[in-house]
Amino acid sequence: MTLRGESPLHVVQTNADGNVGIAPIATWSWDDVFMYLGMAANGLEHTFSDFMDVISVYREAMGECVINGSDDDVRASKPCSARTGCWTCLMVQDDKSMDKMLDEPENAYMRPLAKFRTFLSKTFYDLSRRSWLGTSIDAEGNMRFAPEGYSPEMVQELLRYVLTIQVEECAEADRLRIAPRFRIIDARSLIAIDAMWSLNSLARPFTALKIYRDIIRGANYPVPDVPVFPKVPMPAPRKIYVGTDCDSDTTNRFTGLRDPIVEFFGASCAGTREIQTKGVTRTVLDVNLDSMFSVDAEGAMMFFDFELDRLVDEWHGPNGYAVKDDRPMSGVAYRYYLQYGVISLAKNQVGKADEILRRSAFRERIGLAGHQDVQAAATAAAQPTGGEVAAPTDAPAMAQGELILEAA
Repeated sequence: MTLRGESPLHVVQTNADGNVGIAPIATWSWDDVFMYLGMAANGLEHTFSDFMDVISVYREAMGECVINGSDDDVRASKPCSARTGCWTCLMVQDDKSMDKMLDEPENAYMRPLAKFRTFLSKTFYDLSRRSWLGTSIDAEGNMRFAPEGYSPEMVQELLRYVLTIQVEECAEADRLRIAPRFRIIDARSLIAIDAMWSLNSLARPFTALKIYRDIIRGANYPVPDVPVFPKVPMPAPRKIYVGTDCDSDTTNRFTGLRDPIVEFFGASCAGTREIQTKGVTRTVLDVNLDSMFSVDAEGAMMFFDFELDRLVDEWHGPNGYAVKDDRPMSGVAYRYYLQYGVISLAKNQVGKADEILRRSAFRERIGLAGHQDVQAAATAAAQPTGGEVAAPTDAPAMAQGELILEAA
């Protein structure tokens, strides 16, 4: 709050985006906060709420709460120090407050979420669940090789667990004749996930939609009980040399934010336009623009009604394109959503999306896309060699299928 310059008396701008805020309790002490809650709960202060929901959270998280405990109640003699937060937060390894809350019958419906969080916590240091290949290429033509975010396999696994939890909650809500008590991923979120996987060439086209359809058709992926993976030292970063020019082959000039079928035959609602990127004029799809990346709610629902089954069957069915590994898959879903207006980009995102799509297509051509089985080979090649391996200065070695690694 201090870094943002927040004030209890004035509305101030808190970040570069122009957001503003006021912090009425900025100078209050811990005791001030809980005294106020107690006075509101007992009608000693005229407030918009009695804050009983807040007090209940603390009581359920600690077993008792000083606000509504008696003077001789030893259990309530400590301040309300329960720490609560997002159900995916790993800032604390064991969320004892959450576990205590789940003992209350009215909170039992959150147990699958708690189990999901426990799975995240136990597998946090499992480097086999991490992606070892960076998505960017530096000025020297190297890709970073080190454990970073979750691997494509891991994010797909997590999506299966989350959607299973959500479907089971909907079924339980129907049984109880109530509205679902939580919804983690809606249609717009699922399309956004699928689009981002496609943009970065992390999965085959429409993989997130296939996972969704499998689950609503009866597939079940309960969160597994796994042992705690011990903390391990992080290996030193290494590099994979791939070359500096991912657009050197003129036959690949359509790999960015453009589609030859659209340009030749006008096969969608999108036309083309030109943009300037780093002093270079490029042709891109004339996509819908918004203030930020967004998914159109109506477009998403129409897509689910009319296109989901066809596209999943086309790319993942027994006779679909997915069995043909030589077919370009990078960016297919991302461009499809843009062409039909399901997703929109901010104006300043168009050039960046074009750049990422071109780089993703290049990674696919050299066998380093997320949907290709490269992890094992790359990991084996990255074992310590006892010295630095110099990268060649001529044509990218990846064109011959080699992994040239050097110490970072």
